[in-house]
Amino acid sequence: MKSIVEAVATINEREFMINFLDQLSEKMYSSSFDVKSAMDDVPQRALGIVSEIFTSAFSKGRETLVREIEKARDDLENLPIVTLTTTIEPTEDFVWKIKNWFLENNGQNVLVDFKIDKSLIGGAIIESGGYRTEYSFRKYFAQRKEKN
Repeated sequence: MKSIVEAVATINEREFMINFLDQLSEKMYSSSFDVKSAMDDVPQRALGIVSEIFTSAFSKGRETLVREIEKARDDLENLPIVTLTTTIEPTEDFVWKIKNWFLENNGQNVLVDFKIDKSLIGGAIIESGGYRTEYSFRKYFAQRKEKN
């Protein structure tokens, strides 16, 4: 079975999904609870995974659904964050390429947090797990200036 962490790429998406899970937890004890209508606000990209996880769990009973919601929430809250500082706002496609690169090359799902810093001139700063690496023109020009 897929994991909900595959459906989110950014901190904002994680916060949306956690909010969705909290609302789902509250609504599921209502006598008029309908799991399909509860998913109306889930982004299209995430809908398949969320539907698969929770429809399957709901068919096994509310206790299973409660466990799946708690697990999904924990998984989302514990995703590592990679901060990428660039000079431009990334497209959604680019965000997913970065997320997928980490999955393919490091074997882990991550959240990508983008920051904009025009002083970099070009390139990027990558921060993750307490490490920071700068690949910017700002750094390149500063190093060249020091050598001269």
